[in-house]
Amino acid sequence: MDFCLVLPSLRWPITMAQDNEPDLQVEGWLKTLGIVSLCQWDVLVFQYRHQSSLVSAEDISRFLGYATAEVVAAYNSLESSGLVERSRVSQGVRLYQVTASADHCCQHDSLA
Repeated sequence: MDFCLVLPSLRWPITMAQDNEPDLQVEGWLKTLGIVSLCQWDVLVFQYRHQSSLVSAEDISRFLGYATAEVVAAYNSLESSGLVERSRVSQGVRLYQVTASADHCCQHDSLA
């Protein structure tokens, strides 16, 4: 049987089997990166897998199943955290790129 658990500090629902407990260490790592919503995490994973993408926020929102406003807000947060970079809009699309360097990631690995 599955249930939906809302972690108060992250404010996103996580569906899991009842016998699994939330991994608080992972939650802490995400918070260290500035990831506070599941949408931000999904956008970051999408961007990491695609490295550079020339698309609109509307396209990404359709790919991920979120409202466009949520994806735009996630990109705003990820960009201000220095994890992704966006070009200016040109003909309705932007160039999105992951910018997190190895040094940035290694700083977070030391938290383990």
